[in-house]
Amino acid sequence: MARTPVATDNFNRAGPALGANWQQLTNWSGGDITINSSTRATGYSGNGPGNSSARWVGAGTFTADQYAAAKLVNFDYQNAGFWSGVIARASGDEAPDNDFYYAIVEHNSGGPTYLTRVGKVVNGTDTSLATSSQAWSVNDVISLEVEGTSLRVFRNDTQITALNVTDASLATGAPGVICSEVVYLDDFEGGNIGEDGGSAPTITDAGDE
Repeated sequence: MARTPVATDNFNRAGPALGANWQQLTNWSGGDITINSSTRATGYSGNGPGNSSARWVGAGTFTADQYAAAKLVNFDYQNAGFWSGVIARASGDEAPDNDFYYAIVEHNSGGPTYLTRVGKVVNGTDTSLATSSQAWSVNDVISLEVEGTSLRVFRNDTQITALNVTDASLATGAPGVICSEVVYLDDFEGGNIGEDGGSAPTITDAGDE
């Protein structure tokens, strides 16, 4: 079945605060996800993929089978420890009281091939589940689907089969975003999926709540 969008955010507003529709999930020593240049989202550099993330808490209801998608705005910074991506089944608030699955592109290889990772943060502890070297370009969309115990990662409309994993750690929550400083995200979309999953992202430049 096709994806059903529930929440969208184009981040086109004054910052730096992300806004009331979002719950920050700051982990380790990192800072919050913030608005950058009134057009996009960014995070803070720190330790581990959980350090700057936020889940949607605005209008809408998410089932356990859900997805998150966002546009990768740039690949300017290519040192280790910088990444951007999305999260799903996220719950809690500031670390260590947070849980989520994530899919990220790590900006540490000089491109156009970057390490793409799927993993989880449980009680603030990060665990990588799989990695794959993939070619990414500016304005590509990364998305993560979680259906039952299956996790799937997409680059635009193409599923990255090397990142197909199963995990039963997290059963519920909401989608969101994850990002380091210097790299940026735009056009977030989160919603629910049917039993077939596997559909392409439906990102639009929708207005903010």
